[in-house]
Amino acid sequence: MNEPRNPYAAPRAEVADIDPSGAGLKLASRSRRLVGATIDTLLLVPVAIPVSFALAAVIGIDLWASEAELDRLSEDPLFERLCELASVVGFYLLNGWLLVTRGQTLGKLILGMRIVHPDGSRVSAPRVLGLRYGVTMLISCVPVVGIWVWFVNVLWIFGPQRRCLHDLLANTIVIKL
Repeated sequence: MNEPRNPYAAPRAEVADIDPSGAGLKLASRSRRLVGATIDTLLLVPVAIPVSFALAAVIGIDLWASEAELDRLSEDPLFERLCELASVVGFYLLNGWLLVTRGQTLGKLILGMRIVHPDGSRVSAPRVLGLRYGVTMLISCVPVVGIWVWFVNVLWIFGPQRRCLHDLLANTIVIKL
């Protein structure tokens, strides 16, 4: 029996955990992706610190300087770029091989997720390292603009496809294994 149509009812939408491509892949949840990114960040810190010291030594910045000197350094744009560069280098040292060979960062590996194309195929190294991560890392280093681009990038995950801007740029999805 047909129910009468209520013109004042809220719109209805099917929300499925299956990707829209029809390849039968189960998309990773937003919360799982957030926890994976948090794990990646926590694991990055112990790698980025030695990289920071090595890069600082190469360009002649003394990180063992007095507190007053470090206060002055913290306001220096070159020092800020050094910290950003150390994070990028540390990220690629920590996750580069896994991303190229398995489509995973350590956080994704621990939580059982993988980066793939929407049809389920493997993502190439230039696409995952350059487009998916490199472009957004580069843009996020731009003063003022970078933080806003990063914020908008992350907010896109709340769309129906659960894809951040970096996923759309690289034509990738994150699936649960």
